[in-house]
Amino acid sequence: MAVGLMSQATGLRSIAVGESAKAGDIDAVAFGRGSEANALSSTAVGDRAKANGTQAVALASAAEANGYQAVAVGTRAVAEETNSVALGVESSSTALNGLAAGTRARVRKSGGTALGAGAAAFEEKSAALGYKAEARQQNSVALGTDSVADTAAGVAGHDFATGAASTETGKAWVSTLGAVSVGSEQNSRQITNVAAGKEDTDAVNVAQVKSLARQTQSSLAAAESNHQTQIAALRNEAKVRMDKLEERADSGSAAAIAVGSLGQAYQPGQGAVSVASGIWRGKSGYAVGISKVSASGKWLVKGSAVGAAKGGAGGGASVTYLW
Repeated sequence: MAVGLMSQATGLRSIAVGESAKAGDIDAVAFGRGSEANALSSTAVGDRAKANGTQAVALASAAEANGYQAVAVGTRAVAEETNSVALGVESSSTALNGLAAGTRARVRKSGGTALGAGAAAFEEKSAALGYKAEARQQNSVALGTDSVADTAAGVAGHDFATGAASTETGKAWVSTLGAVSVGSEQNSRQITNVAAGKEDTDAVNVAQVKSLARQTQSSLAAAESNHQTQIAALRNEAKVRMDKLEERADSGSAAAIAVGSLGQAYQPGQGAVSVASGIWRGKSGYAVGISKVSASGKWLVKGSAVGAAKGGAGGGASVTYLW
């Protein structure tokens, strides 16, 4: 059925309504001046609307749905590929399974999603949600007004232990998909109301960071306390040892004084036994000595034994030739 000046309905059960409207395939429907429904079961409604894909739908002035089951709704909206959807003035989805919703929203690669005026999904399976949000890497997600997701998969995270990018290869350290962005180089956002993460790949909230800080401070305090206790013990032990060493040194000095106080034989054939004691800085020592001069008066033989009040004993002997 064709209604309108120069309208054409050439397909079986097709309908063309409006000046120069064209319904060119089976069950095609074209409503509006210059509208065209050129494929099986396609629908074009609006001034110069065009539905060129099988079961495609184009609604609004100059809307175009060119892919299989593509949907274009809005003035100059364009849905080019199979199952692509463009909703909004001048929105465009030019990729397989793409969804662009919002004034001038754009999808350029398969599986992309752009929701919001000016939002754009430029790579496969990327998603841009928000006014002028842009997803520029495969599988990336941009959330919020003016957000930009431009970090690709495969980026290694920072390892605080080394101060550099991690050399680990697991998904907890190296991303397997594009990044999720809630801002851009010029703009940043806080992510609020985040529950504490559990798994290695979960997000961490401030409460967990504070808990780690408290635990670290507690551990450091305990380590410092233990360190100070060990130092104090070492100092005490060193002092005790030094005190003992000092006492022994004083006793040794007293014993040396005692040895120096021993008498000896001087006349030929004379023998002598001597006992002496000494005191140094409150510590005492003692000595016993024996000496003998030969009958010729040429040889002097001496021997001594010493002891200290704080323990320890010793002795000495000498032979002296006289002339």
